[in-house]
Amino acid sequence: MNSVAEVADLAPIMQTLVTRALACGSVCRTELDDGITLFAYPSETEILIGIGIHRDNLNVYTIETALSRRFASPRRYACWLPALFADGGFYVMQRRDASTVGGVHGPSTEEISDALALFAA
Repeated sequence: MNSVAEVADLAPIMQTLVTRALACGSVCRTELDDGITLFAYPSETEILIGIGIHRDNLNVYTIETALSRRFASPRRYACWLPALFADGGFYVMQRRDASTVGGVHGPSTEEISDALALFAA
């Protein structure tokens, strides 16, 4: 998933996940055809937004590459925090205030593009 059009398509998907997660008070996630997983995990005060790759879709260099890119360009990637889940999946995540008046907005197209750039080969 590299084209601008495809990345732009993820912003409304992510916003839908955020809205549903907050409405039902539980995790909402979806896995895309290319192996990317998106999720939104709400709590009382914030929502955790994640973009990542399930362990079955990781290659040997995915984590190393993502961490190296994040370290090399902290201004660009600082809003994405890396995490290795217990199931072996690797994700980058953001925390957002869930008490924002007017609702929580998912990541922008630019932020999503940056997250996906961390995983690019």
